[in-house]
Amino acid sequence: MWDYPKKISLLKAHKALKYMESNHSKNAKKAICHLCLGVFQKYEPNTIIGRCGLDGKAEADKTVLFYIIDKNYRNKGFATQCASALLG
Repeated sequence: MWDYPKKISLLKAHKALKYMESNHSKNAKKAICHLCLGVFQKYEPNTIIGRCGLDGKAEADKTVLFYIIDKNYRNKGFATQCASALLG
């Protein structure tokens, strides 16, 4: 995901998933360490078009919302939908 949209090795993907799992296990109600989610279209669930999430480590005493959408899918409301779902 860090090299999105480039392909990565299976080993690198495994390490990235383990890192995310470690961060997710630290999440608690009203205390987000890091939450990263894949973004896809409802009618193309097998194709990840970006990622979004919340990061509680980026800035002191703040939770930061982040997103990255593939350039072919930008300006179509996906980031707005992500923000709404995460904050709703």
